[in-house]
Amino acid sequence: MAGTVSLHWGLSLGWFAAWLVSINGVALVFFGVDKLLSLAGGKWLRIPEIVLLGTGLLGGCVGGFAGMALFHHKVEKRSFRLAFATIVVVEIGFICYWYFAIR
Repeated sequence: MAGTVSLHWGLSLGWFAAWLVSINGVALVFFGVDKLLSLAGGKWLRIPEIVLLGTGLLGGCVGGFAGMALFHHKVEKRSFRLAFATIVVVEIGFICYWYFAIR
């Protein structure tokens, strides 16, 4: 593909950007759906916290933060905020490592 930038391990930047847009959209939708389900009182239908955290771990931290802010969801649950913040710190560390050491 002419004109594409490659990441260190050979993936095109276009593929990586598409993944980030997709996973952040999924995270945003998951937070919104879980908020709606929580308001409806359907505890057994809720999206598990591990799924919400997993979308952040897979690169959806921006969508997760947007979902938390937009839907005011999971913002008062301290254990969730701590776990989500830990994921963000790990991802920032990985990005810094990739940028400075691998590149």
